[in-house]
Amino acid sequence: GQNGAPAANFPLGLCEGDCDNDSECGAPASGLACFQRGGLQEVPGCEGTGVSGKDYCYSVGPTPTTSPTPPLPPTTSSPTNPKPTY
Repeated sequence: GQNGAPAANFPLGLCEGDCDNDSECGAPASGLACFQRGGLQEVPGCEGTGVSGKDYCYSVGPTPTTSPTPPLPPTTSSPTNPKPTY
């Protein structure tokens, strides 16, 4: 890693690297941590292989076990149509 230099490049975002420690990913406020990996080890939540031996930021937040349920459409009562008066 670059040991936090240049400072303008830090904190790194999700699936960005090369990080050396969690603080370079903005932890703990960001919810990201530095995934220390060997070779082309897969980084959780990231796609692709990245660069061999480089470490990347990943989300340490809980992974949902099921897809979120979409909200139900709003319920509306049927309007009553009064008979027109002539």
